[in-house]
Amino acid sequence: MNPKIFVGAAIAAIAAGIILVMTSGPSLLEGGAAPGQAPQALVVQPVEVQVDGIRTVSMGPEGAVLELAVTLTNPNPKSAILSLVKYQIFTGEERVAAGQIGSRAEGMVDASNYYTILSGSSITLKDTIRLTNAGGAPQFWEALESGSVLWRVSGEAFFNLSSMTSGQENEVRFEQTLD
Repeated sequence: MNPKIFVGAAIAAIAAGIILVMTSGPSLLEGGAAPGQAPQALVVQPVEVQVDGIRTVSMGPEGAVLELAVTLTNPNPKSAILSLVKYQIFTGEERVAAGQIGSRAEGMVDASNYYTILSGSSITLKDTIRLTNAGGAPQFWEALESGSVLWRVSGEAFFNLSSMTSGQENEVRFEQTLD
C-alpha cells in the first residue's frame, strides 16, 4: 500500500481534531457541554478555611516569634488556585499582628506564588510572625509566656478555579477564636 495514504489520513485526523477544538472552545477540554448542548453553569463552592492554631516558637525579653497554621479545603469538582490569604490576629479587641500568605500578581511580569488545591483535597499553610516587646502591655506578655492568650483570627482567602486568568477571583472571609 502507498505510504502517502497513511500520511494523508494522519494529516486529516489532526486537522479534524484542531477544527473540533477550535469550534467547541475550551468547554470540550474542561469537560463542559458538547457542541449543540446547553452549557451547565459551574457553581463555585467557597474554599473552607480552618485556623489550626497559633504556637509560640520562641520568646525572649525583646519579643516573640509565633507561627500561624491555616488549613484550606477545596470542595469543588475542579482544582482551586489560591493566590492570597490575608489575616489579622487579635487578643480581646487589640490587634496584635497582621500579615498575608501568598501574593497577588502586580504588573506585567511577576513571579507566581500561588498554591494549587486539588479537588476534594486540603493544604496547610504556615506563616511566621515576629512580635517586638516595646515595654507596653505587660499583661499580654505574661499571658503569652504562660500560654493563656485567647486568640481571634480573621481574614480573607482569594482563589480561582482552573486558572488565574479564567473567571473571576473568589473571596472567602473567615473568623475563628482559638483557645
